[in-house]
Amino acid sequence: MTEEELKVAEAPRTDAGSPIARVHTDVMKRNRWATGDILEIAGSKKAYAKAWPMVDEDSELIRINGNLRRAA
Repeated sequence: MTEEELKVAEAPRTDAGSPIARVHTDVMKRNRWATGDILEIAGSKKAYAKAWPMVDEDSELIRINGNLRRAA
C-alpha cells in the first residue's frame, strides 16, 4: 500500500455528491494509481473515493467534495 500526504482542497462544483478524489497526474504516476482506483483518505476518520486525474498548479493537492471532507 502506498501512502501519500496531500493537502485537501475543495472539489469543482461538478463533483458535488460524487465519490471522486481529484489527484494531480504526477502523483498518480508516481504511485502507479489508475483512474478509478479506490483511495483511502485518512483524517480523524477514513473515507474512500475513486482516483481521478487532474492538472492543477499545485501537484500536492487532493480535491474532494464536502461530504468526503466531513467523512474523513
